[in-house]
Formats: sequence, structure tokens, C-alpha cells
Amino acid sequence: MNNRSEFVEENIKEMGYNTRSFAKEIGVSYTTLRSMLERNFEGAKIENVIAVSKGIGVTVDYLFNLGTEFEEVEAAHSEDDLTEEEIKEIREFMQKYKK
Repeated sequence: MNNRSEFVEENIKEMGYNTRSFAKEIGVSYTTLRSMLERNFEGAKIENVIAVSKGIGVTVDYLFNLGTEFEEVEAAHSEDDLTEEEIKEIREFMQKYKK
């Protein structure tokens, strides 16, 4: 599964939902949500993408530009301010969600 879908599924779990209960919560059918996740949101209706994004508390732009957002976060911090361990953690986090 691609990173966008993994990101969404991880957030769903962190919020205490499973895919079926999250779909019900955001007003999208379970089969539609499953299909969106399996296809990494390719061809998904915008209203469903918006519902998922709102449901996990991120913008559609953020969801579709995960790699860009994480690179900007790293750039916003000077490596001089971070320990080697913190830098390593940030890079591992970014790699987890890169496309």
C-alpha cells in the first residue's frame, strides 16, 4: 500500500477507529473508503477525499503533498539545534511517509 493510504490508516487507528467505524463516522460507505485506501485515493471523488481529510484532521493539500510537508518541517529546524538522535528520528519519520 502506498504512503498516503498508510498515513490515513495509521491516523484512523490512532484515533481509536477501525476502517468500518471511521467510514461510518465520516459518512462514507465502508466499501468506498476501502477502495480509496486500496487505490491510494486515485480516482476518488473529491467529497470523499475531503471527508477523510477532515476526519483525520488534515487538509486535502497536506494529504496529497506528504513528502513536501515533511521536507519543509526538517528545513524549518536547524540541525545545530538538534541532537544526532533527534535528527535520526526526524529522518526516519520522513522516510516512513515519503512517496
